[in-house]
Amino acid sequence: MSDKNDTTKNSTPPTPEAHGHREEKGSGEPSPTAADKQQQLTLDEQPDEQRPEDGDPAEQRGPAEQGDLHEVRAIIEAILFASDEPLTRETIEASLPDYPETVIKSALENLRFEYSGQHRGIHLAEVAGGYQLRTNPDFKDHILKMYEARPRKLSRAAMETLAIIAYQQPLTRADVEEIRGVDSSGVIRTLEEHDLVQTIGRLDDLGRPHIYGTTERFLEFFSLDSLADLPTLDDTELEAIEEMYAEELAEAEAADKAQQADDDAE
Repeated sequence: MSDKNDTTKNSTPPTPEAHGHREEKGSGEPSPTAADKQQQLTLDEQPDEQRPEDGDPAEQRGPAEQGDLHEVRAIIEAILFASDEPLTRETIEASLPDYPETVIKSALENLRFEYSGQHRGIHLAEVAGGYQLRTNPDFKDHILKMYEARPRKLSRAAMETLAIIAYQQPLTRADVEEIRGVDSSGVIRTLEEHDLVQTIGRLDDLGRPHIYGTTERFLEFFSLDSLADLPTLDDTELEAIEEMYAEELAEAEAADKAQQADDDAE
């Protein structure tokens, strides 16, 4: 009897690890106090809101602490709606300095999924290296009826010149005229006025002629993310373009002959 009492007196308090595996005693053993229970709580037994997290504490206390994907998504949606040009991911992230990149990335993916499909009137498109809310092209006729306007169209000469610059850039006006066979200064000027073509430098040669290339507006206009998205022309399409060049060259030569005849008659 005395041995049992001595053992009880000299026993050490149970450790937190042993708390969960201690065999239940008889009713004569005193129940642990509230302080003992608090001491014996392990990390896994603590409530989620009291459990410490890894990472920067300042970030944990920031607006994104609760992983508020819905709020970030709503902010990005408002930013994209307010912008009249595509926004890069860097620009979007700069507008949300209090949120981690992972949350912003998830919000963008969420928005892209929601703003997609034939059933949506607005699409979130990736153009010119950024993101932009754009109308569903399937509904362009309805939009034009609302505005009672016709879309601005480029002439065949302008489209030919634009195609040459897009696929062969950088190049000079002389390079374009060598391919087309006719003067192209007026057409290039028209493309510059439409902000589809721009001067990107000067050639280190006699007269330092302008070097031309396409613009960011060109990518937006044709819904391209980069020049790498330009479609590859097959042999049939190349032949069709060459035929158009030949027809235009013949028309230009005929017009020159007619003008020369009028001048001689005078």
